[in-house]
Amino acid sequence: MRQNKRKGRIRLILGSHGDQKNGELIAKEMAGAERVFIEAAHLGTQEEKRRRFLDTVKHLRETKAHDLEGPELKFTRGLFLNIQKGAELHFEDLSPIEDRILSRSELKLNLAFKSAFTNFLAGNLNRATEDLRKGESFFHDQFVRDQNIADQLEKIFVKNPDKDLAVFIGSGHFGVYRHLKEKGLPVNEKIMGKFMSQERFAELARRSQLGKKLPEQEENLLLLRGMLEDKLLPRMGYLDEHIKRFRLKRIMNKMQLQDFNELSSRLGRAVKAGTLQGNSEITDLIAHWLVRKGFAKEEELE
Repeated sequence: MRQNKRKGRIRLILGSHGDQKNGELIAKEMAGAERVFIEAAHLGTQEEKRRRFLDTVKHLRETKAHDLEGPELKFTRGLFLNIQKGAELHFEDLSPIEDRILSRSELKLNLAFKSAFTNFLAGNLNRATEDLRKGESFFHDQFVRDQNIADQLEKIFVKNPDKDLAVFIGSGHFGVYRHLKEKGLPVNEKIMGKFMSQERFAELARRSQLGKKLPEQEENLLLLRGMLEDKLLPRMGYLDEHIKRFRLKRIMNKMQLQDFNELSSRLGRAVKAGTLQGNSEITDLIAHWLVRKGFAKEEELE
């Protein structure tokens, strides 16, 4: 009897650079993939970084070493296990200039997010939303970059569609999966720790690209929802990432601007009273407020 030929897939694994917490899970997701794609943020576009990385690959393949840690290595065990077994290596085609532009805009984004939550804690909702909007330019750049990554992955995959292609990219690459699906390519996505605010920003960037920009108040609402989702995600234990994201989205989508204003004022009073001493106390207060106001059940936030 003639057997059906095995079909390959593109395996997208989204996680933080150097994610050791989920290292074993990522290794499992990547196991057996004959090809590996490495994004520029993991590698660096500078020739020196690429040379050091390739030297490390050569060493691993020659020695079959089990010690996969190192001060200059930002990859998880999953990548190196595949590399040790001879997987093809492919690198993101990102110029040094493009890399510097994205690095600067990402720095601005991180500073904007930090300042936004500081203002939210101080009871100043208007300044918090102003800060969040400063990060929009990063996501417009990222939207274009994700399209370029998807185009590269398509070219690599179609050369041999019977072989799996494992792609470990940063948690901000929310658009790659959508672009690949639109191309009709076989793709799976596994999320290993993704900032949910990035997904909210992605939707705004995509709408803007398509000429379907939302009114400013609606945009502010989406960004505030994403900010709180980010803060609450770590306190939800060891549930599957998709389940946690689904729960938080369902809860946050109930909140309107007046609700965020009320919560911000409540946090501001607690900060002034000196009753909040750390991040866990802040997220606990937010969670208890959501339960008390009927936006969530207590078990949904555990």
